[in-house]
Amino acid sequence: MEMIGKILANRYEILEKRGSGGMADVFKARDRLLNRYVAVKVLKDELRDDKEFVERFKIEAQSAAGLSHPNIVSVHDVGVEDGIHYFIMEYVDGMSLKDYIKHVGALDWREATEFAIAICGAIDHAHKKNIIHRDIKSHNILLTREGVVKVADFGIARAVTSSTVVNGGKNVVGSVHYFSPEQALGKAIDFKSDIYSIGVVLYEMLTGHLPFIGDNAFQVARMQIETPPQPPIAQNNTIPQAVNDITLKALQKQPQKRYQNATEMQTDLKAVLHNPAFALAKDLDATQFMSSTQTATMLSENPEDTMINGNPFSNMISQENTAGQPYYQTSGYANPIPPQQDEDGTGKKKKSKKPLWITLLVIVALGAGIGSYFVFGGDGKTVSVPSLLGMTFDEAAKKYENEDIILIKEGEDFSDEYDEGKIMEQTPKERERVNKPVEIRVKISLGKQELVLEEYKNRDYHEVEEELIQKGLSVKKVFEKNDEYPKDTIFDQSPASGSQMQKGERITLYISNGPSIAKVKVPNLVGRSEEEAKALLKAKNLFTGNIRSEESDKPKGTVLSQAIEADTEVNENTEISFTISTGQKATPTPTEPPAKTPEETEKPTPTHVPEQTPANPNGAVGASGAVAGTNN
Repeated sequence: MEMIGKILANRYEILEKRGSGGMADVFKARDRLLNRYVAVKVLKDELRDDKEFVERFKIEAQSAAGLSHPNIVSVHDVGVEDGIHYFIMEYVDGMSLKDYIKHVGALDWREATEFAIAICGAIDHAHKKNIIHRDIKSHNILLTREGVVKVADFGIARAVTSSTVVNGGKNVVGSVHYFSPEQALGKAIDFKSDIYSIGVVLYEMLTGHLPFIGDNAFQVARMQIETPPQPPIAQNNTIPQAVNDITLKALQKQPQKRYQNATEMQTDLKAVLHNPAFALAKDLDATQFMSSTQTATMLSENPEDTMINGNPFSNMISQENTAGQPYYQTSGYANPIPPQQDEDGTGKKKKSKKPLWITLLVIVALGAGIGSYFVFGGDGKTVSVPSLLGMTFDEAAKKYENEDIILIKEGEDFSDEYDEGKIMEQTPKERERVNKPVEIRVKISLGKQELVLEEYKNRDYHEVEEELIQKGLSVKKVFEKNDEYPKDTIFDQSPASGSQMQKGERITLYISNGPSIAKVKVPNLVGRSEEEAKALLKAKNLFTGNIRSEESDKPKGTVLSQAIEADTEVNENTEISFTISTGQKATPTPTEPPAKTPEETEKPTPTHVPEQTPANPNGAVGASGAVAGTNN
């Protein structure tokens, strides 16, 4: 069914198609009542009679309508009209996170962390409403032009109670590159399945690609179940260790080893954003991955739930590692920890023959010796150098004025780590052992180096980005259509030129994607009413030009002709003039003219007849002024 130009609920005017998915099409529309743009999601024609898809469509509308969060696309209205199932959503003027990653590649870790914090907030809100999203992926996360995150598409969401979980069933739904191992296995899922998907999205933002890529869906599903992801920090060394660890914790194969809720993950993300040196608490058990044997065990528990789209998954499970040894992740890599064996390889650890008390004595003796060495200086002639970092020069001098320590100010430099006036470097280093008296040379921080931004408009963004990164700035790139600036040319920046920035701060470059003018085909207006013609032109992003009127036998208001023929390609925003009918031309009723008299017809009456004067015999001029003839 043609949707362009259609008006739903006598209110929502469909303007253009903006996207299409497996279940529905999305259109941009105008809300005539509130005079604003909205998005209309319409169930596809071929699915209207499919009860399962109709139900899923209703679930999405109901799930999203019950949520109210700044990072979730809001639902305004729901309806069915002429067999068309639709709901009205907030219109997001921007792009999907997937498209953004395609444009810019790996995101700066700060930007990725900010986005992940917003996603966690949105999903936490849904979880508190007992709704599991089940299909979190970068395609379903929208970004406004201002960079605000909006989570969308609750098409396969499920409502649960606090004491229940959702069973995957025979047909696993979701996106194989993003769904959790338990979803891949068709097992029962809970809120922690969404945590795994957030981890996949965060991984994708940090590296520019997905953690698992295979030749087909089954291969990817198997990797989700068995294969540990390569740590993102191994592919992008600008990522702080804590961000790497947060990502890997969210991607744990066993649900109980992940974050237990979105709030926990969000808290850690906020901590590392505030302090990049933040260290995530280490837990060896929390890095455990499923072995092939564990996977096979899960599969054998319920064969009915081991299907992906109705296909058995059990024949894909690897027969390797049948010993069932768990894998542990060290620094992000999966390494098997073999059982301890004795010399004869029996696998049983032999008891030590040395008494325990001897071992304890050795430890105590070593501890006492090492402690006295550092506390008392060992031989008494050397001392351990203290740390002066972070102190002012005066603070350090006062603290060690009674010690055999001499401070020498060696210079100043900019520092991202230490505030202005603080000691940023020292020689010799902390804990080095040196002879008395100790001479420590220190360098004082000037604080963070402030950079003055230049004017980057009209420059190619590749060159500018490299220049800014070398200066220590983070660069966010926003690509937009622009009729004035050539493709890849910067047309705006934030902050503006002349602004002062410090290393590590972020500048946003607005980059042209080329002209926004697109070609469209002129619609056929002939035979349409004037209002229909205007709506058709608007739907094609064309303007209504001059409207002429002409008499014809067509009904009043019908388009008789158009200035540019139908199907002609023109630029968007072109004016199209047309002529409309004023209605059928009126014919006057003929009337009999009045009969004329013969006199009136043959001899018109003069207005004045001069009076004739008699001739003068003497030839004199008469009174009438006429000249009389003379006698010969």
